Amino acid sequence: MSAAQKIRLVLARDGVRGLARTALARGAAAVSLREDHVWFVLVLGNERPRPPLADGLVLDRPREPDPRLLEQLTFTLTPGEVRARIDAGNDLWLVCEDGQALFGCWVFRGHVPTVAAPGGELALPADTVCLEDSLAAPAARGRGVAPGTYPLVADTVGAEGARWMITKVEVDNASARRAVEKAGFQEVALMHFTRRAGRSRTTLEPLAHPLSAVFVERTRAALRDGRRPGPLE
Repeated sequence: MSAAQKIRLVLARDGVRGLARTALARGAAAVSLREDHVWFVLVLGNERPRPPLADGLVLDRPREPDPRLLEQLTFTLTPGEVRARIDAGNDLWLVCEDGQALFGCWVFRGHVPTVAAPGGELALPADTVCLEDSLAAPAARGRGVAPGTYPLVADTVGAEGARWMITKVEVDNASARRAVEKAGFQEVALMHFTRRAGRSRTTLEPLAHPLSAVFVERTRAALRDGRRPGPLE
């Protein structure tokens, strides 16, 4: 997807004023930015909730995703960027209904993109995958598509050898937090990221979870030196 195509998508979705707000927000973020996220963990070998995916919805992990389906979810990645993510061993998951995309998410292995990490990528333990970049079409809202998708994705990556699935959600994004909690994810840490005048700082706070202390320890080390951390246990 070219830069012009991305602009057209935002313009169609948000209008001229929305496009202007997006441009201003991105310019401001380059100078000053604050993000607060909750990290969640899902233990793949444990019993966990399994909300059903509604009849008629089809979950797929395409190796060659149709760009038209991605546009329906307002993806802002170019086809080349999508291809590079998949070629690096990561998964794009799509939920469709009657040939239309309702929901999409990524599962990352090895490294996950995040502005809070040096170089924009956080190294993951070898036995851990990260769920990121979930997007829903308007037709999916209120239908439980996300919490119905996550257990199926977790089953697949667990069968392929992963022991843990982690994800982060903005503190104020109540609907996304409910979606992951319905699928059995549990809060493990708070992460605060700030950028001012070109200088960045990331802090982590453990929460009341048995894995909190080791998660924070491993993640702090990965944020500090970029090396792959050890397993959560």
